Amino acid sequence: MANVDGFKKVHGVTSKFVKDGWYIRLTNFPRHSVFTMLDPKTHAARRRLYARGFSKTYLREHWEPTVREKTSLAVSKIKREARDGAADLVKWWTFTATDITGVIGFGESFGMLELGKVRH
Repeated sequence: MANVDGFKKVHGVTSKFVKDGWYIRLTNFPRHSVFTMLDPKTHAARRRLYARGFSKTYLREHWEPTVREKTSLAVSKIKREARDGAADLVKWWTFTATDITGVIGFGESFGMLELGKVRH
């Protein structure tokens, strides 16, 4: 099934399909992550631990302001660069994704949008 409905059947939370063993090769750690767990019961138990932090309500309340702020900054930088000729969209959206990931994953932005370049 190469369509959305087929994808949902195979990958949905209530799917009866079991992950293949190749998922195990996707980890370098002694324990499996939610992504690499093959046993549906173990996976479900671990997934429940993280579910609240990935709910729409939680994401909107805690991360939407960050995403909006960084996206607005990116758009303003793109507009400014476009006035001078052509804007490098890949660069700006990469900086946006990196800065958002920094805030969500590490508690602070990498500041690449503000700098307009990769921060080393």
